[in-house]
Amino acid sequence: AGKSALGNLIADCPAFDSGDDTASITNLDSVMKWEAEDDSLLLLDTIGLGDTEISQDKVVAHIRDVALSAPNGIDVLLLVMRNARITDDTIARITYATEFLWGKECLLNLYIIITFAPPKYTESKEESHAWIQRQSEINWRFKHIYSLVSYNPNRFIFVDNPDPESMEPKADERKRTSRIAMMKTLCVHPKDAVPPFTSAMMRQAKDMLQDETKELQESKEKLKMAKRRSKKVTVSRLPGRTCRIVKSEDGEDSLEGKEGTLQEWDPATGKWSMLLQDGRKVAVSMACLKLLTVASVSQEQRKAAAEREPEEPEEARRKFSAEETEALDEIRRALELEEIRKATDEKREAEEKMAKKVAEVKADKKFEAQAAKQSQDAAVRFSATFDKENAKESGERSRSMPKEAASRIIMALKSPFKRKNSKQAASVAKIEPSGPIKIIEQDAKRLEETPQESVSNTDLTEILRRVKDRILTDWKSTPEEVFKHLGGPRGASEIWPFSFNMFMQSAEPGISRVAVGSIWRRADVNCDGKLSLEEFSGLFATV
Repeated sequence: AGKSALGNLIADCPAFDSGDDTASITNLDSVMKWEAEDDSLLLLDTIGLGDTEISQDKVVAHIRDVALSAPNGIDVLLLVMRNARITDDTIARITYATEFLWGKECLLNLYIIITFAPPKYTESKEESHAWIQRQSEINWRFKHIYSLVSYNPNRFIFVDNPDPESMEPKADERKRTSRIAMMKTLCVHPKDAVPPFTSAMMRQAKDMLQDETKELQESKEKLKMAKRRSKKVTVSRLPGRTCRIVKSEDGEDSLEGKEGTLQEWDPATGKWSMLLQDGRKVAVSMACLKLLTVASVSQEQRKAAAEREPEEPEEARRKFSAEETEALDEIRRALELEEIRKATDEKREAEEKMAKKVAEVKADKKFEAQAAKQSQDAAVRFSATFDKENAKESGERSRSMPKEAASRIIMALKSPFKRKNSKQAASVAKIEPSGPIKIIEQDAKRLEETPQESVSNTDLTEILRRVKDRILTDWKSTPEEVFKHLGGPRGASEIWPFSFNMFMQSAEPGISRVAVGSIWRRADVNCDGKLSLEEFSGLFATV
């Protein structure tokens, strides 16, 4: 389907083509991991459960390695499909992975990527949406996949990613268009409203890697701050603006009420350097400042500034020559580079400790046993559901479980573990003495009674009804008025995920993160990462 090629497109380098020789790649049995140099992006390239023969070995390795690669969860799941005929095997495997192996809560984070797409679908949203609608009307298999993203065409991304050596026309332009579409999706993904997908194995891995994760995170932050200190940036438009200090920091009451002009923003301290009207230069946080227009600066203050005592005579001041200034700059730069070098070394050491700990956890038999248990539980639920569907009349069976394709998955999952040597086989035998997965009635009944972390449409509607009643009755307001108070950077024109999350927590105390994410998905129809007044009001229009 082009998973690795898609990863290379997002990373903007041949990350998943170079194998073990690439420093930024971490290889486990079933996962390859790539991290951006600035830690802004982490990509996992997993085994294709939908395009390879599923076996218990592969499933257990997949569960274990994903947990070790993403212990804090996964923000975005990409289901990569080639623009080609969808088979029953594809549907059965997708059903197994999304509903039984990971659970339906993973669907909040799911986007569907159509690879090998014609350029017209990558360039025109109208064309791509029309194609999605046509396919859902004529192809029940496609319609089932469409249902995984709540029939929202904006959660489909079409990718045209030709091989650079193919000599196809406009190859670079087509790749660039596809990469922009992918990066836009990742940037607007509402991570402040939709929680990352996590599993029990990920949470267990997080606990086992807790100390190493903390040390690695601290070293990354230290390196980031060192790089920031080495380069002061100027924020456009604000330098030169006149400001008043409305409150003082660190007990400096003498600065309150002073006015001056902004000079330079220092991201390392989070403060502005400000030239006061009395000639002093101070560092002040933006929260302590009020921007003024030229007209708002009082005539008296400007006059007082002009009549202040004369400055110290020029000859009394110490001046550096050009050579001295250049030498001081070189010393400062050398110190900054040394700080960056030390921080880089500390980060490398933390990464080595993390890699050592990951290998240790991977070899842990109890951890392996938990992965095997999750695989077995998924197989039990899948088999039990298949038996129920198979007992129904042909017209009443769920199409998401094609009979022959589902049977093939069950037979593959019942096959014994396979290992490269007898030592590994013996260790696995202690975990699973019987070898094959045995589907027993007690297991099926136990798993049916285990609550799954998902929220039904009925539950969501009831939550929204209670929230609406609270707005109208307790707050004596309307959704439209609430929207104005929650408006983002551009005032009352939009609501951002963080504000929406805080609103839901306030209106419905104790609401789960999954429920908040589900409601956001219902509201943000165009998937632009923010809510308009129409989208927000629409949540309460039918409850």
